[in-house]
Amino acid sequence: MPSQRKPLKWLLDTVFGPSGEQVPAAHAPSTGQPDPEFSQDVLEEVGRIRSGVKQHFDEQRAKDEAALGLLEKKQRLERAQTFLRKAGIEPMFSNILRHTWHWDAWKEKGELDDLPRYGLEVTAVRPKQPTGTSHHQTKGYSITIAGRAYDVDFLDKGRGYTPDGYGDRYGEVTVAREGELVFACSMDERSTEYTSDWKLSIWGLRVLKDVLWLPDFAEFSEIVEQRSRKRQEEWNAKRLIEQAAEIVDPVTDKRLF
Repeated sequence: MPSQRKPLKWLLDTVFGPSGEQVPAAHAPSTGQPDPEFSQDVLEEVGRIRSGVKQHFDEQRAKDEAALGLLEKKQRLERAQTFLRKAGIEPMFSNILRHTWHWDAWKEKGELDDLPRYGLEVTAVRPKQPTGTSHHQTKGYSITIAGRAYDVDFLDKGRGYTPDGYGDRYGEVTVAREGELVFACSMDERSTEYTSDWKLSIWGLRVLKDVLWLPDFAEFSEIVEQRSRKRQEEWNAKRLIEQAAEIVDPVTDKRLF
């Protein structure tokens, strides 16, 4: 009796698996019950864990800050910065930095010889020299203001590095009175298309022993600012006199025109 052939579908199902229509899992009909893997309990547990970890670290941070007295130190720093801002220390030192930065070179040329007539006397200059730390240089001067001696020093730390490349130069200015450091604060170089000047940055206040020296430096700052202005005005007047020496006035001297 001739053998009966199996249907083609049977053969395909045997080799490749059943070919009956199956509903994809992603499109399975909803049973109306929430999937336990995505239940609200999981979300709430995540929130509880995060809140618990944060609370633990907040409590530990508060204990550490209390042990170190950070709140009192922060308030003390902020009060000092506020006081110095009210005293105008940033523009005060910006004047000093701008007008005295090259005194180490000017002293040799005799360009500081007129300072005693203004109540200032530069008793020593310290030329630029490396500190031993990479790219750091220091220079400064000793000055007598109203009979009181101070040492002013500038530390140039070179250019700071940012993710976008090298930034402006930065450093620190210090003031010592009779050998005791009374003030130290950061400074940075602000550059424009044509000029670059060093500016004091009160955010980097590091030392403030007292403020008795402030009136002397307010006077110092104003003297060097007005002295510079006076020298510029004298130079302008001299140039104008020389320029006008061979020029006649076409309005008042009509016979020549």
